[in-house]
Amino acid sequence: MILGYDSHGAEVVEQTKEYRTFYKLIPGLVVIEYIDEYSYCLDTNKMVDGEYPVILWDNHEGYGYTAVNNFLE
Repeated sequence: MILGYDSHGAEVVEQTKEYRTFYKLIPGLVVIEYIDEYSYCLDTNKMVDGEYPVILWDNHEGYGYTAVNNFLE
């Protein structure tokens, strides 16, 4: 499930704040989907042509790799 805004509020904002607190998520990353030990995030630090790459964030290891170059991929 891709996070966004729902009847419970801005889930994407809440999840990103939680990851910054508990998993040392670096500034500029926004959690868009979480799956157990890792999450997919938009890296707003690396915008190219108005698009952000989607990266893998490991809850224990940190910044992983670029999964795709933009959200549409």
